[in-house]
Amino acid sequence: MTNELWGRTYEELQEIVKKEGFPSFTAGQIAEWLYKKNASSIGEMTNLSKKNRTILNESYTLTKKDAQSCSTSTDGTKKYLFETGGNYIETAYIPDDKRATLCVSSQAGCLRRCQFCMTGKQGLQSDLTSSSSWVWVNPWIIQRMFSVFWIF
Repeated sequence: MTNELWGRTYEELQEIVKKEGFPSFTAGQIAEWLYKKNASSIGEMTNLSKKNRTILNESYTLTKKDAQSCSTSTDGTKKYLFETGGNYIETAYIPDDKRATLCVSSQAGCLRRCQFCMTGKQGLQSDLTSSSSWVWVNPWIIQRMFSVFWIF
């Protein structure tokens, strides 16, 4: 069974590198690949030794999911639908004159049951963990969807 690396905190990455017997600075290298360089595979992490990349590949994955669908409103609002484990999650991009808002679900499903919302139609299913949310709303996807570039 493999575990997801996306969404791991720096402290969790430190625990992983300790468990795997990697040098402690490796946690920082992995974090940089995940959250600054937006790596799409462990193999891209070229400042990690080949041996350490092989070990990571045996137990961890980097999952990047695309939206199942996108609908655009007349005001420019975009609603993205993501599937996760048989449930659906929506993310909305709401543009304004000088700024934009990104609305990110923290649950699969919703108690409100709004008929215009796929998330509401399925009823509350579960809370999302930070790593399960990060799988579908990560910087790589946001950059692709909204042409946003992060400044670190």
